[in-house]
Amino acid sequence: MPKNKLSVRRIVTDAVLIAICYALSFLSIKAWVIEISFKFLPVLLAALLFGTADGLIVGALGAFAEQMLSYGFTPTTLLWVLPVAAYGVLTGLCRKNLAASALPAKIVLFAAIGVVCSLLNTLAFYADSKLFGYYTFELIVLNGGWRLLKDAILTPVLGILALELAKRLRRAGVAREVSR
Repeated sequence: MPKNKLSVRRIVTDAVLIAICYALSFLSIKAWVIEISFKFLPVLLAALLFGTADGLIVGALGAFAEQMLSYGFTPTTLLWVLPVAAYGVLTGLCRKNLAASALPAKIVLFAAIGVVCSLLNTLAFYADSKLFGYYTFELIVLNGGWRLLKDAILTPVLGILALELAKRLRRAGVAREVSR
């Protein structure tokens, strides 16, 4: 059986990671517009275990479920899904570099992923605030800076944790290496 072929185990693992992503979105610490959440951990894990497509699927469907069940479908729903999906895509694209790099390089790479996704989150925040009329300079720019800093710190922590979890899941036979 080819390594790239979808297996039932891989589909079920993605489904479980989507459910965990959704559940973790409610176990976050929120302070005004800054949210410390572990919902990105299953997205990073899917990307590290199976690659870019799985990271995208877990991130997009986990965030979409959160959006639909929390806010319903709005004109900006897909913009709020985009940053979480981007975590999966960017991590999947960098996964071979992440596996082969030393710890400082991993931290920098994960921080860069966090910054890009934070900027996408700020874009969603801006579009949402303009569309629904709650825009203020402080809300978008100043708090966007705090979110950027938070994501530059939190993403490497979650990324290093996801790398270790991926290694242990492979060793336990839950996931096999996918060559992509």
